[in-house]
Amino acid sequence: MRSKSFLILGLVTLLAVLAAAASAYWRATSHALPPTPAALFPGLIERVNEVAAIEVASSAAKFSVVRGEGENWSMPEKSGYPVTYETVKQTVLGLANMRPLEAKTRQADRHGKIKVMDPRQAAGTDFEKGVLVRLAAKDGKEVAALIVGKTRSIQTGEREGWFYVRKPEEPQSWLVATRLEVADSAKGWLDIDVPRLDRKRLRAVGSGRPEGGPVSVSRPRSDKTDFTVDNLPQGMSMIHETAANGFASALGFITFDDVAKADAIDFSKSVTVDYRTYDGLVVTVKVAKVGEKSWAHFSAAFDAAGIRLDEVAEADKDKLRGEAEVKQEAEALNRRFGPWAYNLPAFKAEDFTTPMSKLVAPVKPNAS
Repeated sequence: MRSKSFLILGLVTLLAVLAAAASAYWRATSHALPPTPAALFPGLIERVNEVAAIEVASSAAKFSVVRGEGENWSMPEKSGYPVTYETVKQTVLGLANMRPLEAKTRQADRHGKIKVMDPRQAAGTDFEKGVLVRLAAKDGKEVAALIVGKTRSIQTGEREGWFYVRKPEEPQSWLVATRLEVADSAKGWLDIDVPRLDRKRLRAVGSGRPEGGPVSVSRPRSDKTDFTVDNLPQGMSMIHETAANGFASALGFITFDDVAKADAIDFSKSVTVDYRTYDGLVVTVKVAKVGEKSWAHFSAAFDAAGIRLDEVAEADKDKLRGEAEVKQEAEALNRRFGPWAYNLPAFKAEDFTTPMSKLVAPVKPNAS
Protein backbone atom coordinates (compact mmCIF):
# COMPACT_ATOMS: atom_id res chain seq x y z
CA MET A 1 0.00 0.00 0.00
CA ARG A 2 2.79 2.30 0.99
CA SER A 3 4.79 1.54 -2.19
CA LYS A 4 1.73 2.33 -4.32
CA SER A 5 1.35 5.70 -2.60
CA PHE A 6 5.00 6.50 -3.26
CA LEU A 7 4.53 5.56 -6.93
CA ILE A 8 1.55 7.89 -7.29
CA LEU A 9 3.40 10.71 -5.53
CA GLY A 10 6.41 10.18 -7.77
CA LEU A 11 4.25 10.39 -10.91
CA VAL A 12 2.58 13.57 -9.69
CA THR A 13 5.97 15.11 -8.91
CA LEU A 14 7.32 14.12 -12.33
CA LEU A 15 4.31 15.64 -14.09
CA ALA A 16 4.74 18.85 -12.10
CA VAL A 17 8.41 19.08 -13.03
CA LEU A 18 7.64 18.43 -16.70
CA ALA A 19 4.89 21.05 -16.65
CA ALA A 20 7.20 23.60 -15.04
CA ALA A 21 9.92 22.83 -17.58
CA ALA A 22 7.47 23.17 -20.47
CA SER A 23 6.19 26.45 -19.07
CA ALA A 24 9.72 27.82 -18.66
CA TYR A 25 10.61 26.72 -22.20
CA TRP A 26 7.48 28.37 -23.61
CA ARG A 27 8.23 31.62 -21.81
CA ALA A 28 11.84 31.58 -22.95
CA THR A 29 11.08 30.83 -26.57
CA SER A 30 8.10 33.19 -26.82
CA HIS A 31 10.21 36.15 -25.65
CA ALA A 32 13.47 35.16 -27.28
CA LEU A 33 14.99 37.84 -29.51
CA PRO A 34 15.42 36.88 -33.16
CA PRO A 35 18.92 36.52 -34.61
CA THR A 36 20.42 39.76 -35.94
CA PRO A 37 20.44 39.80 -39.76
CA ALA A 38 23.33 41.20 -41.78
CA ALA A 39 21.10 43.85 -43.38
CA LEU A 40 17.66 45.22 -42.66
CA PHE A 41 16.87 45.49 -46.38
CA PRO A 42 18.86 42.78 -48.19
CA GLY A 43 19.46 43.63 -51.85
CA LEU A 44 18.26 47.24 -51.54
CA ILE A 45 21.68 48.65 -52.38
CA GLU A 46 21.39 47.03 -55.83
CA ARG A 47 17.91 48.59 -56.32
CA VAL A 48 18.56 52.19 -55.32
CA ASN A 49 18.24 53.39 -58.91
CA GLU A 50 14.70 52.02 -59.01
CA VAL A 51 13.59 54.55 -56.40
CA ALA A 52 11.46 57.22 -58.08
CA ALA A 53 9.61 58.65 -55.09
CA ILE A 54 10.05 59.09 -51.35
CA GLU A 55 7.04 59.52 -49.09
CA VAL A 56 7.54 60.98 -45.63
CA ALA A 57 4.98 61.05 -42.83
CA SER A 58 5.32 62.35 -39.29
CA SER A 59 2.82 63.34 -36.65
CA ALA A 60 3.14 66.94 -37.90
CA ALA A 61 3.33 66.62 -41.69
CA LYS A 62 2.99 64.40 -44.73
CA PHE A 63 4.71 65.06 -48.08
CA SER A 64 6.59 63.40 -50.91
CA VAL A 65 9.48 64.00 -53.28
CA VAL A 66 9.55 62.65 -56.82
CA ARG A 67 12.28 62.08 -59.36
CA GLY A 68 12.47 64.05 -62.60
CA GLU A 69 15.23 63.97 -65.19
CA GLY A 70 18.64 62.79 -64.00
CA GLU A 71 19.33 63.93 -60.46
CA ASN A 72 16.47 66.43 -60.38
CA TRP A 73 13.94 65.85 -57.61
CA SER A 74 10.98 68.02 -56.61
CA MET A 75 8.13 68.24 -54.10
CA PRO A 76 4.57 68.05 -55.52
CA GLU A 77 3.10 69.57 -52.36
CA LYS A 78 5.17 72.72 -53.03
CA SER A 79 4.15 73.07 -56.68
CA GLY A 80 7.16 71.07 -57.84
CA TYR A 81 9.83 73.15 -56.08
CA PRO A 82 13.32 71.58 -56.32
CA VAL A 83 14.51 69.25 -53.57
CA THR A 84 18.17 68.93 -52.60
CA TYR A 85 19.63 65.88 -54.32
CA GLU A 86 22.07 65.22 -51.46
CA THR A 87 19.13 64.90 -49.05
CA VAL A 88 17.50 62.33 -51.32
CA LYS A 89 20.77 60.45 -51.80
CA GLN A 90 21.64 60.15 -48.12
CA THR A 91 18.08 59.03 -47.28
CA VAL A 92 18.03 56.22 -49.84
CA LEU A 93 21.58 55.09 -49.09
CA GLY A 94 20.92 55.44 -45.37
CA LEU A 95 18.22 52.77 -45.60
CA ALA A 96 20.16 50.60 -48.04
CA ASN A 97 23.30 50.55 -45.88
CA MET A 98 21.47 50.10 -42.57
CA ARG A 99 23.13 47.47 -40.35
CA PRO A 100 21.10 45.92 -37.52
CA LEU A 101 23.09 45.87 -34.28
CA GLU A 102 20.55 44.35 -31.93
CA ALA A 103 16.94 43.25 -31.85
CA LYS A 104 14.83 45.38 -29.50
CA THR A 105 11.25 45.16 -28.25
CA ARG A 106 8.43 43.70 -30.31
CA GLN A 107 5.78 44.67 -27.76
CA ALA A 108 3.46 47.35 -29.15
CA ASP A 109 2.98 48.99 -25.76
CA ARG A 110 6.73 49.66 -25.58
CA HIS A 111 7.23 51.03 -29.09
CA GLY A 112 6.52 54.56 -27.88
CA LYS A 113 9.54 54.52 -25.56
CA ILE A 114 11.88 54.40 -28.55
CA LYS A 115 9.62 56.46 -30.84
CA VAL A 116 8.86 53.76 -33.39
CA MET A 117 5.09 54.03 -33.26
CA ASP A 118 3.50 54.50 -36.69
CA PRO A 119 2.78 58.25 -37.15
CA ARG A 120 -0.34 57.40 -39.18
CA GLN A 121 -2.13 55.74 -36.29
CA ALA A 122 -4.37 57.59 -33.86
CA ALA A 123 -3.03 55.98 -30.70
CA GLY A 124 -0.06 57.41 -28.85
CA THR A 125 1.33 60.91 -28.46
CA ASP A 126 3.39 62.86 -31.00
CA PHE A 127 6.48 62.30 -28.87
CA GLU A 128 6.06 58.52 -29.13
CA LYS A 129 5.78 58.44 -32.91
CA GLY A 130 8.58 58.19 -35.41
CA VAL A 131 9.04 59.33 -39.00
CA LEU A 132 7.79 56.96 -41.67
CA VAL A 133 9.93 56.83 -44.82
CA ARG A 134 8.61 54.90 -47.80
CA LEU A 135 10.65 54.36 -50.98
CA ALA A 136 8.62 53.64 -54.11
CA ALA A 137 9.40 52.67 -57.70
CA LYS A 138 8.09 54.52 -60.75
CA ASP A 139 4.99 52.32 -60.84
CA GLY A 140 4.23 53.15 -57.22
CA LYS A 141 5.23 49.76 -55.84
CA GLU A 142 6.99 49.84 -52.50
CA VAL A 143 10.74 49.28 -52.54
CA ALA A 144 11.27 49.72 -48.80
CA ALA A 145 9.53 51.31 -45.82
CA LEU A 146 10.76 52.11 -42.34
CA ILE A 147 9.75 53.99 -39.20
CA VAL A 148 12.78 55.90 -37.94
CA GLY A 149 12.59 56.50 -34.21
CA LYS A 150 14.79 57.73 -31.41
CA THR A 151 18.48 58.45 -31.98
CA ARG A 152 20.67 56.36 -29.68
CA SER A 153 23.99 57.85 -30.81
CA ILE A 154 24.48 60.93 -32.98
CA GLN A 155 26.47 60.41 -36.17
CA THR A 156 29.71 62.31 -36.70
CA GLY A 157 32.17 62.72 -39.53
CA GLU A 158 34.05 59.68 -38.31
CA ARG A 159 31.26 57.27 -37.38
CA GLU A 160 27.69 56.30 -38.16
CA GLY A 161 24.72 57.13 -35.99
CA TRP A 162 22.68 54.58 -34.04
CA PHE A 163 18.90 54.65 -34.42
CA TYR A 164 15.87 52.72 -33.24
CA VAL A 165 13.76 51.64 -36.21
CA ARG A 166 10.88 49.36 -37.12
CA LYS A 167 9.33 48.15 -40.35
CA PRO A 168 5.72 49.39 -40.29
CA GLU A 169 4.22 45.95 -41.00
CA GLU A 170 6.30 44.16 -38.34
CA PRO A 171 6.21 44.39 -34.51
CA GLN A 172 9.96 43.77 -34.19
CA SER A 173 12.09 46.88 -33.59
CA TRP A 174 15.85 47.17 -34.11
CA LEU A 175 18.85 49.20 -33.07
CA VAL A 176 20.72 49.95 -36.29
CA ALA A 177 23.82 51.78 -37.46
CA THR A 178 23.85 53.98 -40.56
CA ARG A 179 24.23 57.54 -41.82
CA LEU A 180 20.76 59.02 -41.90
CA GLU A 181 19.09 62.40 -41.38
CA VAL A 182 15.37 62.30 -42.09
CA ALA A 183 13.80 65.77 -41.96
CA ASP A 184 10.20 65.48 -40.75
CA SER A 185 9.16 68.80 -42.35
CA ALA A 186 8.94 69.77 -46.00
CA LYS A 187 11.29 72.71 -45.47
CA GLY A 188 14.09 70.34 -44.49
CA TRP A 189 14.04 68.80 -47.99
CA LEU A 190 13.72 71.93 -50.13
CA ASP A 191 16.67 73.35 -52.04
CA ILE A 192 17.50 76.45 -49.98
CA ASP A 193 19.66 77.99 -52.69
CA VAL A 194 18.73 81.68 -53.16
CA PRO A 195 20.32 84.62 -55.02
CA ARG A 196 23.42 85.97 -53.33
CA LEU A 197 25.92 88.66 -54.27
CA ASP A 198 29.53 88.88 -53.24
CA ARG A 199 29.76 92.14 -51.31
CA LYS A 200 32.88 93.13 -53.24
CA ARG A 201 30.77 93.34 -56.40
CA LEU A 202 28.03 95.47 -54.89
CA ARG A 203 28.04 99.14 -55.89
CA ALA A 204 24.62 100.60 -55.02
CA VAL A 205 21.21 99.68 -53.65
CA GLY A 206 17.98 101.60 -54.19
CA SER A 207 14.38 100.97 -53.22
CA GLY A 208 10.97 102.37 -54.10
CA ARG A 209 7.67 101.84 -52.33
CA PRO A 210 3.99 102.64 -52.81
CA GLU A 211 4.04 104.74 -49.64
CA GLY A 212 7.05 106.76 -48.47
CA GLY A 213 10.03 108.10 -50.34
CA PRO A 214 12.80 106.15 -52.07
CA VAL A 215 15.97 104.99 -50.34
CA SER A 216 19.32 105.00 -52.14
CA VAL A 217 22.70 103.98 -50.75
CA SER A 218 26.07 103.48 -52.45
CA ARG A 219 29.82 103.55 -51.98
CA PRO A 220 32.38 105.30 -54.21
CA ARG A 221 34.82 102.37 -54.40
CA SER A 222 34.75 98.63 -53.77
CA ASP A 223 37.36 98.88 -51.01
CA LYS A 224 35.16 101.22 -48.96
CA THR A 225 33.52 99.16 -46.22
CA ASP A 226 30.54 101.36 -45.45
CA PHE A 227 27.65 102.45 -47.67
CA THR A 228 26.27 105.97 -47.37
CA VAL A 229 22.80 107.39 -47.99
CA ASP A 230 22.67 109.24 -51.32
CA ASN A 231 19.39 111.13 -51.08
CA LEU A 232 19.77 112.68 -47.63
CA PRO A 233 16.81 114.94 -46.84
CA GLN A 234 17.70 118.51 -45.90
CA GLY A 235 18.56 118.90 -42.23
CA MET A 236 19.15 115.17 -41.79
CA SER A 237 22.27 113.05 -41.35
CA MET A 238 22.93 109.33 -41.09
CA ILE A 239 22.21 107.88 -37.65
CA HIS A 240 25.76 106.46 -37.64
CA GLU A 241 28.36 105.72 -40.28
CA THR A 242 27.36 102.05 -40.62
CA ALA A 243 23.59 102.61 -40.63
CA ALA A 244 23.18 101.78 -44.33
CA ASN A 245 25.15 98.54 -44.31
CA GLY A 246 22.28 96.29 -43.20
CA PHE A 247 20.06 97.50 -46.04
CA ALA A 248 22.91 97.19 -48.56
CA SER A 249 23.84 93.69 -47.41
CA ALA A 250 20.34 92.16 -47.25
CA LEU A 251 21.05 90.06 -50.35
CA GLY A 252 24.17 88.61 -48.77
CA PHE A 253 22.45 85.92 -46.73
CA ILE A 254 18.82 84.84 -47.14
CA THR A 255 16.74 82.10 -45.62
CA PHE A 256 13.09 81.32 -46.31
CA ASP A 257 10.27 79.55 -44.49
CA ASP A 258 8.10 78.50 -47.43
CA VAL A 259 7.73 78.73 -51.21
CA ALA A 260 4.89 79.29 -53.65
CA LYS A 261 4.41 79.96 -57.34
CA ALA A 262 5.18 83.62 -58.04
CA ASP A 263 1.88 84.19 -59.83
CA ALA A 264 0.03 83.09 -56.67
CA ILE A 265 1.29 86.15 -54.76
CA ASP A 266 0.15 89.74 -55.41
CA PHE A 267 3.26 91.90 -55.88
CA SER A 268 1.40 94.91 -57.30
CA LYS A 269 1.97 96.95 -54.11
CA SER A 270 5.39 95.63 -53.20
CA VAL A 271 8.56 97.39 -52.11
CA THR A 272 11.04 97.05 -54.99
CA VAL A 273 14.78 96.97 -54.30
CA ASP A 274 17.54 97.03 -56.96
CA TYR A 275 21.01 95.69 -56.16
CA ARG A 276 23.58 96.97 -58.68
CA THR A 277 27.09 95.59 -59.14
CA TYR A 278 30.21 97.23 -60.57
CA ASP A 279 30.09 94.81 -63.53
CA GLY A 280 26.50 95.63 -64.61
CA LEU A 281 24.34 93.00 -62.92
CA VAL A 282 21.04 94.21 -61.45
CA VAL A 283 19.17 91.91 -59.05
CA THR A 284 15.65 93.12 -58.29
CA VAL A 285 13.83 92.01 -55.17
CA LYS A 286 10.10 92.64 -54.74
CA VAL A 287 8.76 92.23 -51.21
CA ALA A 288 4.99 92.07 -50.58
CA LYS A 289 3.09 91.65 -47.34
CA VAL A 290 0.22 89.15 -47.57
CA GLY A 291 -1.57 88.83 -44.26
CA GLU A 292 1.09 88.21 -41.65
CA LYS A 293 3.62 86.85 -44.14
CA SER A 294 6.21 88.64 -46.28
CA TRP A 295 6.92 87.21 -49.72
CA ALA A 296 9.86 87.99 -52.00
CA HIS A 297 10.38 87.60 -55.73
CA PHE A 298 13.81 87.72 -57.39
CA SER A 299 14.70 88.71 -60.95
CA ALA A 300 17.88 89.85 -62.70
CA ALA A 301 19.05 91.86 -65.71
CA PHE A 302 22.24 93.18 -67.30
CA ASP A 303 22.70 96.97 -67.38
CA ALA A 304 25.67 98.03 -69.51
CA ALA A 305 25.26 101.65 -68.41
CA GLY A 306 25.74 100.59 -64.80
CA ILE A 307 29.28 99.24 -65.27
CA ARG A 308 31.81 101.11 -63.08
CA LEU A 309 35.10 99.24 -63.46
CA ASP A 310 37.14 102.34 -62.63
CA GLU A 311 35.65 102.27 -59.11
CA VAL A 312 36.90 98.76 -58.37
CA ALA A 313 40.05 98.30 -56.30
CA GLU A 314 42.75 96.16 -57.88
CA ALA A 315 42.40 93.52 -55.16
CA ASP A 316 38.67 93.14 -55.93
CA LYS A 317 38.80 92.82 -59.70
CA ASP A 318 38.92 89.03 -59.55
CA LYS A 319 35.37 89.15 -58.16
CA LEU A 320 33.99 90.76 -61.32
CA ARG A 321 32.65 89.08 -64.47
CA GLY A 322 32.74 89.95 -68.13
CA GLU A 323 29.70 91.22 -70.04
CA ALA A 324 28.86 87.80 -71.52
CA GLU A 325 29.20 86.13 -68.12
CA VAL A 326 26.94 88.70 -66.44
CA LYS A 327 24.28 88.20 -69.12
CA GLN A 328 24.43 84.45 -68.61
CA GLU A 329 24.28 84.97 -64.85
CA ALA A 330 21.12 87.07 -65.16
CA GLU A 331 19.48 84.49 -67.40
CA ALA A 332 20.35 81.68 -64.99
CA LEU A 333 18.96 83.61 -62.02
CA ASN A 334 15.69 84.29 -63.84
CA ARG A 335 15.37 80.68 -64.95
CA ARG A 336 16.03 79.29 -61.48
CA PHE A 337 14.23 81.81 -59.25
CA GLY A 338 11.82 83.69 -61.50
CA PRO A 339 8.91 81.22 -61.19
CA TRP A 340 8.93 81.32 -57.39
CA ALA A 341 7.96 83.47 -54.43
CA TYR A 342 9.72 83.01 -51.10
CA ASN A 343 8.21 83.48 -47.65
CA LEU A 344 10.88 85.44 -45.75
CA PRO A 345 11.45 85.53 -42.00
CA ALA A 346 10.27 88.85 -40.51
CA PHE A 347 13.79 90.11 -39.80
CA LYS A 348 14.92 89.55 -43.39
CA ALA A 349 11.83 91.25 -44.83
CA GLU A 350 12.62 94.25 -42.61
CA ASP A 351 16.17 94.40 -44.02
CA PHE A 352 14.86 94.59 -47.59
CA THR A 353 12.13 97.13 -46.78
CA THR A 354 14.23 99.47 -44.62
CA PRO A 355 12.67 102.99 -44.76
CA MET A 356 14.63 106.23 -44.70
CA SER A 357 13.54 106.84 -41.10
CA LYS A 358 15.70 103.88 -40.01
CA LEU A 359 18.82 105.36 -41.58
CA VAL A 360 18.73 109.11 -40.87
CA ALA A 361 17.86 111.54 -38.07
CA PRO A 362 17.73 115.35 -37.72
CA VAL A 363 21.10 117.04 -37.51
CA LYS A 364 21.83 118.02 -33.93
CA PRO A 365 22.50 121.75 -33.51
CA ASN A 366 26.06 122.78 -32.75
CA ALA A 367 26.61 123.00 -28.99
CA SER A 368 28.30 126.41 -29.35
